[in-house]
Amino acid sequence: MKVCPKCNASREDSVNDCQVCNRKRARAWAIAHKDENSKRASEWNKKNRERRNKTSAKSGRKNKKSRKNNHLLKTYGLSLESYQALFEKQNGVCRICKKAESILDKRTGEKVMLAVDHDHATGRIRGLLCGNCNRALGLLGDSPEILRTAADYLEGKC
Repeated sequence: MKVCPKCNASREDSVNDCQVCNRKRARAWAIAHKDENSKRASEWNKKNRERRNKTSAKSGRKNKKSRKNNHLLKTYGLSLESYQALFEKQNGVCRICKKAESILDKRTGEKVMLAVDHDHATGRIRGLLCGNCNRALGLLGDSPEILRTAADYLEGKC
């Protein structure tokens, strides 16, 4: 059994550094050479646009469900299964306007999923909203007072 010269950890392979030290070294190199790596990747992408697009589309279709699940978990602490349960509880419609999502994804032409609306202060999930209602709440600063005033305005009360 050999020992890593940097951290004295035991290693079984014939490489000088252990796996952890090797990763650290590779990461440090990547950070130090970020600009030239970025330039090289950009040039490769320009030369191989068709190949890149083909593989991106292929992996995108394969991993769509996994990516969505990871996004929901990371952003809201909500699994795709929990999202589906909430979606079914709301009968597949927006919690505010009671309409199905109508916005289409520009790349795929498919309807986008309802947005997860949450309290930005507490992180508590309030429900699923269509893109229009979600944007409206955001533009009004998630303020119930402003929303009530807007409703009064629309009804001619102010």
